[in-house]
Amino acid sequence: MLLGRRIPLYTYRSLPTISHNSRRSLFKYVLEKEKERLQAVQKYTLLKTVNALPTQVYDVVSEIDRYKEFIPYCVDSFIDKRDSKTGQPTEAGLRIGFKKYDEKFSCDVVCLSQPDKQYYTVEASSISHNLFQTLSTKWSIIPHPRKPHVSQVELVLKFQFHSLLYNSVSSIFADNVTKLAMGAFAQRAEELAALRELN
Repeated sequence: MLLGRRIPLYTYRSLPTISHNSRRSLFKYVLEKEKERLQAVQKYTLLKTVNALPTQVYDVVSEIDRYKEFIPYCVDSFIDKRDSKTGQPTEAGLRIGFKKYDEKFSCDVVCLSQPDKQYYTVEASSISHNLFQTLSTKWSIIPHPRKPHVSQVELVLKFQFHSLLYNSVSSIFADNVTKLAMGAFAQRAEELAALRELN
């Protein structure tokens, strides 16, 4: 007979306890993974439509000594060496200032202009190893496939600081700073294109 019996509605089981050593191991594992993430090369890719001809965008990107005139936080820009045939920069650099950070670095630069293919690139790789373990940018500029007199621009930025602190800070701000820089280049190219039309 079931009348005198109580049927339990729930069955309680004790959960396995996590030892102090296990918690410490888990915490250590999470810290190591975060350290690995911060020490990895960070990569950002941006695509933007710019209302200027590819040649005009290429001129803005390759004139590195003029970056200080329009890029936020760029307090100085310079060209140390130029190609004897093309006059394009082969070694150049920037000085970036933001609050208490003030850093100067130089890069090897390769500028490629192919007007017959309507394809232009500017690549830069850091040769200043005191700040960056890795720093490279590549600009690719082509005509927009559907809009005349308009460019399609791709910027690929890769970097890794020696400092874990800088990597940590940059992982928070890099995406916004990259977009800010791309916007500054686009605005500069469009302003110069508008001025040329007026003249």
